[in-house]
Amino acid sequence: MRRRPRVVLAVVIAATIAVGLATRRFPGAFGPFLAEHAGDALWAVVVWLCYACVAPAWSTGVVTLLAAVSAALVECSQLSDAGWLVWLRNLPGGRLVLGDGFVALDFVRYAAGIGLAAAVDLLVRRRAAGD
Repeated sequence: MRRRPRVVLAVVIAATIAVGLATRRFPGAFGPFLAEHAGDALWAVVVWLCYACVAPAWSTGVVTLLAAVSAALVECSQLSDAGWLVWLRNLPGGRLVLGDGFVALDFVRYAAGIGLAAAVDLLVRRRAAGD
């Protein structure tokens, strides 16, 4: 399969971040379910997209595995109050990237976001390949 175009990935990353932040800033515009769950799922989509952007030739499976492991590690890091993690979380954007409290349900949200990203990637890449 062909490499993913980095420019397209960068645009999708920016748009996904914007929508994710909007779900937090304007929750009433998204309804209660999306306002509560979409932000974490979209965060995981961004993680997936970042791996795809760094290595656009990697398979969907590899990108998906790396995104899932990274999301799980970030969520588990929220169980730690190590000084350097607290410092990172207090940087501008640090709390958005690393979170600030362990929530087991986030694993489900991350799986949904990563699964969505992988499914869209497979669909787009198969269509581009003419299958």
